[in-house]
Amino acid sequence: MRLLIMCLAFVLGLTLAAPASAQGFPPGPWRGVWTSSDHQHEYQGELDFTPELNGRVQGQFRWMLVRSPDHAQQAKIGMRGVEYVEGAFNIDTGALTIHGTRVDDPNHIIGVDQYRLIVSPNGQHIAGITADDGSWGGRIDLTRFGP
Repeated sequence: MRLLIMCLAFVLGLTLAAPASAQGFPPGPWRGVWTSSDHQHEYQGELDFTPELNGRVQGQFRWMLVRSPDHAQQAKIGMRGVEYVEGAFNIDTGALTIHGTRVDDPNHIIGVDQYRLIVSPNGQHIAGITADDGSWGGRIDLTRFGP
């Protein structure tokens, strides 16, 4: 009888367990690349954030300009800026929806953006689209970095 109860508890635990995307969803850091809808602008980024119990998240992207066709930005390649973000993580679907709230950018290389992202089922990747000045053609791909 005891064995039967243990087996039922195990099966029930597997049934009610959160999806892999939520189980393997660490706060970061996440590293990757953002590209504009025209594929002419590229930034390397690192995302760190803090998830809260209610699904809310807040954190920051640290961006570095890698490529730009704008003559005025050519001298700024390699410069960095910080975008502060907040939003929500849906543990059931793996959807991460965040938006920039402000920037710390003395070099004027970044702005705030909106992000519609999905966490991979294994919790190792985040990918999605960004508003990119209203086009929703910006693309971001991040990989979990660290333990």
